[in-house]
Amino acid sequence: MRSAVFALLILVALAPPAWAHNHPNGSADRVTPGAVRVEVTNKVEITLFDDRAALKRFTRTYDVPVGSGSGFTVSPDGVIVTATEVVRNSGQDPKVYAANKVFAEYFKKKVPDDFSKHTTDGGDLNSRLQACYPPYSSTATCSSTVTPVIKIFPFTTPAMANGLPATLVKAGDSPSAPAVLKVTKGGENNTLPTVPLAASFGGGVAATDVMAFKGRPAPTVTATLETAHFDPRVPRTSRARTPPRSSSCSAAAVTVARSSMTARARSWP
Repeated sequence: MRSAVFALLILVALAPPAWAHNHPNGSADRVTPGAVRVEVTNKVEITLFDDRAALKRFTRTYDVPVGSGSGFTVSPDGVIVTATEVVRNSGQDPKVYAANKVFAEYFKKKVPDDFSKHTTDGGDLNSRLQACYPPYSSTATCSSTVTPVIKIFPFTTPAMANGLPATLVKAGDSPSAPAVLKVTKGGENNTLPTVPLAASFGGGVAATDVMAFKGRPAPTVTATLETAHFDPRVPRTSRARTPPRSSSCSAAAVTVARSSMTARARSWP
């Protein structure tokens, strides 16, 4: 499971001389209300079939972590932009995780609860374990369904205990590509705080300020600020200084905003 800090990029326009620029006054305050935390799990219902005597069905439901990380609200009815890797675990099948869990619980065997396919002692039991993994065939020993559960935690007072439910509208082709979510309950009154947007830069960019929360955003939670400086002598995307990582995916939040900045970034005077 991946986790990340909340982060938004605040763009700073070039100012003379060429090597100097001023950071926007109060820019973090302008975007913090639109910061959200995105938490995603897969709810897997799995049934194990034991036909060694009379047929037995053993059913369990597991919450399989997918990811959590940065996001920001771009419309008051609850359209959210985040990173694809927050909402989708590439190469990690929740059905495999659930198979390991249900097999270990039912047969009292030590099987790691992870996303890898394993083997176990005993020819018959090992055959049953392999048949519990997807893809399922006519001789499968398990059957499962997966339901994504997406929760959005906006910048509110008091903080929401359970967040707002959301659905995935579109994911990107790569982990760092933007993904679009939509709140399904809680945005009906069009009152969710948003990030100010613009259609284009309107000029060069000297630096980005990365505003970050290390937990669910709230007025009582102190935001941190990192700065990435661009070298004006070369294209702005090639010489950026990556901010120090405060968690395993803090750089991914930078990539999200950078991937979408042509259409969504705000250029400050």
